[in-house]
Amino acid sequence: MCNVLQVDNQNQDFVGSSQVGTFVPGGPDVVSVYFTVTDDSVPEIEETYIFELSVIGNSASLAAPSVVMVTIYANDDAYGVFSFIDSSPLKVREDPTFTRIINIGIGRSKGVFGQVTVTYLINSSNPDARPGDDIAPATGSVLFQPMETQNLLQLQIRDDQIPENDEEFSIILTGATQGARVENGVFTVIILANDAPIRFQQAEYRFDEGPGTKTVSINVYRGLALDGSTRIGGIDSPASVNFFFLSNTAVSGQDFQSQNGQDNGRVTFGSGQTVASINVNIIDDSEPEMAESFQVLLSSPTGDVVLLSPSQASIIINANDEPNGVLSFRSPNFISSPVRLVNEDNPQSIIFDIIRTGGSFGIISVDWEILRNDTAVGNVSLDLSPVRGTLTFQTGQRETQLIINVVADTVPEPTEQFLVRLIAETVQGGAKVEGITWGLIVVEDSDNFYGIVEFANQSEQRILTTSFPRILQLTVIRTGGTAGRLSINISATYQQSGLVIPGVLEQTELVVMMYNALSLATVQVQLLTSAFLQVGGRFVATLTGVSLVQDVPTVTYNSPNLGTVIVVIVPVTAADANGEIGFQDTTDLVVDEPDQVLKRVDMVLTREGTSGRAVISWALSGVGPSASQVTSGDVGEMTGTVVMESGMSQTMISLNIMPDNIPELNETILINLTKVEPADTQRLKVGTSQRRVVIRENDDPGGTFQFAATMMTSYVLQEGGQPVELVVERTGGDLLTKSVKYEITPNGDKEFYGATNVIWFFPGTRVRNFTVLAIADGIPELDETFTVNLLPYDSTVNIGTRSSIFLTISQNDDPYGIIQFQLAGLQVFLNESRDGKIETAAIPLERLKGTFGTVYISWTTDPGDGFDLKPSVGTVTFQPDQKTAFINVESVDDQISEPAESFRIKLSAPIGGATVGNRSEAIVTISANDFPVYFKRYNYTVDEPSQVSVAIMRDGPPNQEVRVKFRTVDGSASAGLDFEYVAVGDLLMTATEMEKNISVKVFDDQIAEGNETFYIQLYNLSGDVVLQGPNNCSITILANDYAYGIFQFGAPYSLSVEKGSTATFNINRAVGSFGTVKVSWQIYLVLTNEAENAGVFTVRGPQSVIFGPDEVGKPIFITARANDIPENDKNYYVRLETVQVLEGRTDIPMAKIADTNTQVLLTVLASNDPNGRFGFPALVREQSVAEDFYPGMESTTQAKYTVERRQGIFGAVE
Repeated sequence: MCNVLQVDNQNQDFVGSSQVGTFVPGGPDVVSVYFTVTDDSVPEIEETYIFELSVIGNSASLAAPSVVMVTIYANDDAYGVFSFIDSSPLKVREDPTFTRIINIGIGRSKGVFGQVTVTYLINSSNPDARPGDDIAPATGSVLFQPMETQNLLQLQIRDDQIPENDEEFSIILTGATQGARVENGVFTVIILANDAPIRFQQAEYRFDEGPGTKTVSINVYRGLALDGSTRIGGIDSPASVNFFFLSNTAVSGQDFQSQNGQDNGRVTFGSGQTVASINVNIIDDSEPEMAESFQVLLSSPTGDVVLLSPSQASIIINANDEPNGVLSFRSPNFISSPVRLVNEDNPQSIIFDIIRTGGSFGIISVDWEILRNDTAVGNVSLDLSPVRGTLTFQTGQRETQLIINVVADTVPEPTEQFLVRLIAETVQGGAKVEGITWGLIVVEDSDNFYGIVEFANQSEQRILTTSFPRILQLTVIRTGGTAGRLSINISATYQQSGLVIPGVLEQTELVVMMYNALSLATVQVQLLTSAFLQVGGRFVATLTGVSLVQDVPTVTYNSPNLGTVIVVIVPVTAADANGEIGFQDTTDLVVDEPDQVLKRVDMVLTREGTSGRAVISWALSGVGPSASQVTSGDVGEMTGTVVMESGMSQTMISLNIMPDNIPELNETILINLTKVEPADTQRLKVGTSQRRVVIRENDDPGGTFQFAATMMTSYVLQEGGQPVELVVERTGGDLLTKSVKYEITPNGDKEFYGATNVIWFFPGTRVRNFTVLAIADGIPELDETFTVNLLPYDSTVNIGTRSSIFLTISQNDDPYGIIQFQLAGLQVFLNESRDGKIETAAIPLERLKGTFGTVYISWTTDPGDGFDLKPSVGTVTFQPDQKTAFINVESVDDQISEPAESFRIKLSAPIGGATVGNRSEAIVTISANDFPVYFKRYNYTVDEPSQVSVAIMRDGPPNQEVRVKFRTVDGSASAGLDFEYVAVGDLLMTATEMEKNISVKVFDDQIAEGNETFYIQLYNLSGDVVLQGPNNCSITILANDYAYGIFQFGAPYSLSVEKGSTATFNINRAVGSFGTVKVSWQIYLVLTNEAENAGVFTVRGPQSVIFGPDEVGKPIFITARANDIPENDKNYYVRLETVQVLEGRTDIPMAKIADTNTQVLLTVLASNDPNGRFGFPALVREQSVAEDFYPGMESTTQAKYTVERRQGIFGAVE
């Protein structure tokens, strides 16, 4: 009993769409079939498939449940992979007028199924960049609808009126619902520098009055911090700010005046400009005044700026017009006290300029002193000299210098600050101390106060081998001062043969702390347990930096510093490398089992230190899943020893990999160094005493797959018949799970149940069966042969030689077809043929099911006399793939009035393998006839122009209405040119009308034409009528407009000939060339205009020519008769005389002689010596003459001759 489990596998999600389970008598009650899910790369959501069970044949019935539902989970990122698709970084600006919205594209690749929410958050490493304030929202999500591949993340860029430089924010895609993934999920948004501060350089300015009016500048900063150099905010666009002056004790126009004469104005900054100025004039007057002030205020900034403090500056005009002057320090910027920075280790004098403003009358003096300005204690005089004094100004003197010397010593000292001030109460001479009354002295730290750091002596640098792990110990010292806590950076490496060897030290970059008041520090760095030190190797340590660790910020200028010994080398001695033994390489060694000869594998052991003899013992053991399979048959010896003699640093353990023919998986062998002797001087190095050797799987552990040897190489099946069970066996190893695919080709899934599947062989499984069943598909087919092929389903499967079996499905489902009439109860009606028009019927046959091969089928008619329907027998041929053919019969025109007659057509047994279907007979009925419609006349002749009427007649019952369509049809006459065109005419003969006329107009086209014909054609008769006779009648338009031609001579119009020669003239026919026309001509003597008789000329044929239809030219030949009559030149006319229509219309003139060129000139040249021929008569041609004569007989000496003129006698001739 066969059962088939099927699934709609259009998406190819399973390997194969059906499997066959067979229950055999006495067999198990449960049969399993397997479907393998196809691993493709197509994103798919959860897909549920319905597997339907069916029973083949009637041997069992199907019970519930007969369906099972299988769901394949979403896969291949079915819900999408989300990432940013726009270019990063995105640079944007704050807008002071509105909240700017930015859109960042997020793309969805791979799958696009389902609704997915993608979440994000915004971070920034800049503490001034505040997600949620500068850019918002700080967290959120973007919703993707099904099939949506792109969406926008919208963020707000908020204006905060806070000066900021470029702020960088990272937008991070944190996750997605539905198990979707995010990748490349960081996008950078940079908010460009904005809200540049605009303010005064300082809040207070101090200027002297005079001498004379002077212009001073008050600086306004844009995009600068208060230090005047640090940039903040954007300055790449123009900006401006308004200013105005406010009088205080100083009055505008009296004490000061803006340059534009107004108390307000505007400062403008160009792109990139950070400093601009407001200029103001300080007016000099002669009145003594105390210090006076006025204010400048900034307001109404424009551009990417914000107004910050100080936005108001106080301008102080120093007390003036004091006759004895005002004393103060010279300031670098009119506001700040002067500062002097000095280095005690490179001493130089400190100079301050003391100035006298206002008046300079009289000698004045003032005392000064130096005070400490820090937390240090001690006598000022230990650092500076002098510490006090008196400055004196002579009359007219406006400045002097206060000079102080730095006391040089060798005592390390930190940075110290001192205040130098003018003592106002000590002024003598009427002057005043006012304004900047003190200066600052900064003495830099000196004499290496924080020390000079370098490595200690070489002896203090060592390798500690007694500890575990071993340690490299380095010592650094500090000379000079020992104040402060220092952070010292050291870089250490291990080198061998000049090359840096990695993997020796746990750290190579070290930091050691040296605390306050200490001058020595030690740092220890552990060696890795796997480090191998060899004699000749060395550690190289370098001091790379030193810095002061300050709990409270302190200004340092000159220390701490690195000394001269910043590199130290620690060599590895034999004592340091004292015999630690281990594998040189501890990584897994992977080898292949040899085919025939054993293979030796060597593993190197190394020893640090080479003194003494070392005996190393080793042992082998299997580890991992195949541990139990590791035997001496794989590697020979399982234990052993190797020896290192004194002075040796390397030796080898050799393993012999033995060949065999046993299928095996990967075998992992652990080589363990078990001990080393003598133990007091040698030891195994920790972490290097084991190594694994992996012998790869060999001898086909997964096996070779092929059809069982008991299987035949081919099988023959019937559609829907018994299934075929095929057996696949595994030879060789059966240690691995392997999958083998089988498939039937071609089109196996369409022809077989169970045509494609994957067979799984688990460890130990050696035979698997599968069943295939030919599908009863109802499709006609000849024998078809298919191939069952075994194929690897994974790349490591071996397929044997018996990898294919042939399956042949025998021909089925009437492959050659079933022949029958196309319609059941087919009855065909046929009119009787008439007047040469054969009425035929094509009776369709169909070929059901198969269309293979050529098939012949015979047929006969009953009755079969052939008097009314023929032929009465016949054969129809169906070619391969032909589905339809026809039996063609025709009615016989017997001119007998008959009622309807029926004939039966019967099909006989076909030849070629086909059979006859149920519809084997058809009826042909010849309709009743003899109710004709016909032309009363079939030929009409008309003149041009005219109206022609054509009569249509009908017979039969007069009580029926008959409708006949008619049209004109071109013959030699053309519609529209020669006659009125009728495309579709409708002639209605109502009841009782037995005759009716059709009228057509004939045009006058003024064109010479012969007889032209057109037709009136009847068609589409309606009513119980048939067309009798021809379906058209002819209308002949008779020739017209000199259609037979106008005749005249063509060139040449004159000829000269000699007697005996022939002249040829051409007669041309113009206008029309229809009909047959005879043209007569005559020769006339020019001198007398009389017709010349036939004695002068010989004419070829009669003196006429006959023009047939379409002939447009004819020659005539005239020969001057030769005679012996002398004659001069003679002229003759050859003249056209008459035309006569021989064939064609004669009732009107259809041809004529033209009005011109109706005659030609023929000249017969002079002939036969018309002027004569001269000679002596024959009788006097000889005479006797005396030479001598007697007197009186002179005549005897003379002879007389006669000259004759013969032939012509025309003209005088000498």
